[in-house]
Amino acid sequence: MLSQIVQNLFNNVSKYLKEEPHSTNPNYDVVLHIGEGSNYKKFYAHSVTLKTSCTYFESALSGRWLKMEDNYYILNKPNISSEVFEIILKFIYTETLPSDKSVPPPLLFELLIAADELCLGRLIDHTQKQLNDSLDCTNFFIDNLIVIYNLTTQFPHFQILQRHFLMLVEKHPTEIFQSHNFLELPEEILLSCLKNDYLHLYEIEIWEKVLDWGINQIPRKLNRCNVEEWEAEDFIELEMKLKNCMPLIRFYHIKSGILYNEVIPFQPIIPDPIFNKILKFHLTNEILSLPIEISNVRCPELYDNKATLSNTLKLLDSIDKYFGYFWSRIYARKLHGSIEFLPRYLEGVTKLTYLPGYKSDNYVKFDDLVQKPILKQAFLSSMIVDFAWLSSKLPNNRQIVLAKDWRIEDNETQGLNGVPNTKYLIVHAPKSESGFGCFHAKLMLLFFDNWMRVVISSGNLVPQDWELCENVVFIQDFLARDKSKEYNGLQGFARDINDFLVAMGLKTHIVNLLPEYDYSKSKATLVPSIPGIHKGMENIKRFGHGRISKAVKEFCGSREDVQLEFQSSSIGSLNKQYLVEFYLSARGLDPVSAQSRPRPKKGEADHLPPIIVVYPSHEVVYESNYEQSAKFAIASTICLSEKAYIKNTFPKEILRNCISKRDGMLMHSKFALAQFREKPNEMPLNVESQENAGGWYYCGSHNFSESAWGKITTSRESKELQIRIYNWELGVFFPIYRKEQEYLPNQDFDKKDWFNEHSVPVPYIRPPPRYVRNETPKVNLICKSINTKPLD
Repeated sequence: MLSQIVQNLFNNVSKYLKEEPHSTNPNYDVVLHIGEGSNYKKFYAHSVTLKTSCTYFESALSGRWLKMEDNYYILNKPNISSEVFEIILKFIYTETLPSDKSVPPPLLFELLIAADELCLGRLIDHTQKQLNDSLDCTNFFIDNLIVIYNLTTQFPHFQILQRHFLMLVEKHPTEIFQSHNFLELPEEILLSCLKNDYLHLYEIEIWEKVLDWGINQIPRKLNRCNVEEWEAEDFIELEMKLKNCMPLIRFYHIKSGILYNEVIPFQPIIPDPIFNKILKFHLTNEILSLPIEISNVRCPELYDNKATLSNTLKLLDSIDKYFGYFWSRIYARKLHGSIEFLPRYLEGVTKLTYLPGYKSDNYVKFDDLVQKPILKQAFLSSMIVDFAWLSSKLPNNRQIVLAKDWRIEDNETQGLNGVPNTKYLIVHAPKSESGFGCFHAKLMLLFFDNWMRVVISSGNLVPQDWELCENVVFIQDFLARDKSKEYNGLQGFARDINDFLVAMGLKTHIVNLLPEYDYSKSKATLVPSIPGIHKGMENIKRFGHGRISKAVKEFCGSREDVQLEFQSSSIGSLNKQYLVEFYLSARGLDPVSAQSRPRPKKGEADHLPPIIVVYPSHEVVYESNYEQSAKFAIASTICLSEKAYIKNTFPKEILRNCISKRDGMLMHSKFALAQFREKPNEMPLNVESQENAGGWYYCGSHNFSESAWGKITTSRESKELQIRIYNWELGVFFPIYRKEQEYLPNQDFDKKDWFNEHSVPVPYIRPPPRYVRNETPKVNLICKSINTKPLD
């Protein structure tokens, strides 16, 4: 019944609004002349309704000055358009508010002004909210920035509009800088834009725009390009206009040659302390370093020109490949000072860490990975951390989540803990039920504007691992996801990272950022180890060497004859049974426990699988090119238990010496290299088919031990297979596909380093030599002598 009454009321109002202007219906007693010229329209209304619904009309219809004609009250509102008044009249009669998309932004703006004049508070709030919502409204705000700024200044009670205006300036500084009314911007808005990291223009463009803005504030016409014609008074006046802008220009990011031509001529307007700092920076010629206090680099957004970005990155990758990383970075700086901060590794790459004094093309520095000037947020993990060193490498005003190993003996506990007076959040991941094992995974998730970087390495967050000894690093960059396309959740590589973080105890931190990026071009297969007993073949193949088994079978198929080589900085207590277990996974076969493996028949030899382990001799460690303190520190990370080595069951015959290609260096890297001995007679049509796979490689944090890779056992209760893992570890797996040259006659690839030919950055000499007479593997004697706990 009530709904019918309301419907009838709406119908009657519609009838009133459509009434012809010449109507003489005695129910009306007010005639309103709205608008003027072509926008003029006559409306009829009821004085009682207008008075009770609107305080403005209550006053207007009660005054002695009110005009009457033919018994009608006459009101004139030429400053309100007929379209706007029709919306207002409908609101007065029915309390109906305009829908979200029915009124375009310019009309909404008019409606807000009119509603304020007529004191319609509810309509004022609703209209302000509508002006906040759509992209059309954002564009309207930018096009009419000055008018809206003046309006919010004159009408401070438009609080919703004011808040939206301030948010718009913060979120869209680039559009504001490029708007047609930029030169008329109030100084308050200009300064807000200049403080913003999201002003996506090159710094030289920002400088030129600011100069034009300042010149526009001066009555005398000045030409920025003819500065030699300026008078001293012109510089003084411009200096006064731009005095608040100068500290906000990031002169460090303007190339020296451009700075000389475009900035130095305006030296008189730059305060002396600022100019002296600029000059000092550009004259030091520190081509590969930036001052610590430098602000974030600003440059155009990646999506502004995808073709240019793609071509630039391809060119830099080519220079990197053929001339080395040093020259590619110099070229990047010649293009522009900030291009070195673009995502360089969209295709994924495996590199070695940089070592001072050694020329190498395939290296990377820690600073180049984290890109401190533009880093927005980060997750890092490591077994051990040098906090003083790390804090110098990262910005101090960004959220950093850091996972590391912990010990009950040091009064540390599992969970998440903030560090007082910092933005660090420390994560202590769960340990195995026995408490044995350690957190040994090395993962970095680095977040920048519109892209992120994934780094998986063998290096701890300590200077020796990034500046003294060799480590291996996998890097891949991922652009922000196109949110206009359908999203099916995290898949594959990204889902594995998410699961790894969640298992650590991160439920909201960092994991909430992962869905923002596009992982469709991910190159690696993640190989995680998480402490615990993982039951059933499905779970076995998620972790440790079970994951290797799954990856090999997926990309290479099951193989019979595989030559396996493992380089490790530490070795566990190995035996023949474990080698056989691991070798099954390396072939892509389902891993089984040593106990369930068929024993050889009587009279048959029980040979070791074709595995060699690359590990440095005592002599290689002692003769390395380090100062004594550094040598001992690095040696403490190279561990083989003397107790394990002297056991009769330890397979000593599989050990080979680990000698660096960079003479005299020691390594903390971990590699698994597998090459299949059988191959097809001719190259398959599909280069990346299982049939054409010639081998695979792994790199990451896993040393060659049961604690890291896991051991297969049988559950006493359920009798099903399970894998027991003690350590947190992380690495990446890649199949290696044969090249066309390998199928050509007279091509003797056996005489070459096959992995080097396939761009695997193996740091040691291959084939690795046997220990010579009197040489022994480095055991834990040095570790004991410096009272350092061995690292697994």
